[in-house]
Amino acid sequence: MKKIDFEIDHPLAIKRGYKSLYRFMPVVSDVTKDASYLECLLIDGLLFLSAPSMFNDPFECKPHFSMSQNSAPALRKHLLTQARKSARRNNIKFNSAAASKTATDLLGDHEAANNLINHAILKVFRDNRICCFSPNRENLLFWSHYAKSHQGLCIEFDCSYAPVNGARKVK
Repeated sequence: MKKIDFEIDHPLAIKRGYKSLYRFMPVVSDVTKDASYLECLLIDGLLFLSAPSMFNDPFECKPHFSMSQNSAPALRKHLLTQARKSARRNNIKFNSAAASKTATDLLGDHEAANNLINHAILKVFRDNRICCFSPNRENLLFWSHYAKSHQGLCIEFDCSYAPVNGARKVK
């Protein structure tokens, strides 16, 4: 996906006209069994960001991709570009012929290609954190699910301040 396509599919909240986003949460965390997440937010101004592996839905943040013969040339080009960058970063002489053969072999082995892509994507998900917001403070499903059966809180965040100003629509 090109950056412009990503920007169109996942616009910033502020670009969608939202002035506020809402975070639903329980008073007592299921993880810590206390109010430490809430205390950190309200007293210290620290917002907890979850690792995707902590999400309750096993399909959340899982990659959805398929490789076709049409995508092979673009993937091959990407692999060669990344190999060249990696060699430069590690001060290693780039061997174009060897990299080209490796890319060709990899694209010929769909299972190996899928394993490599899955490994790379899972590494990105391990290294990043996510915080979920809603533009609607009256979302009954969110009150029920994230605010502990309507017993928790809904906190309003101003979209003009970090990190909320970087919030994007999820698809």
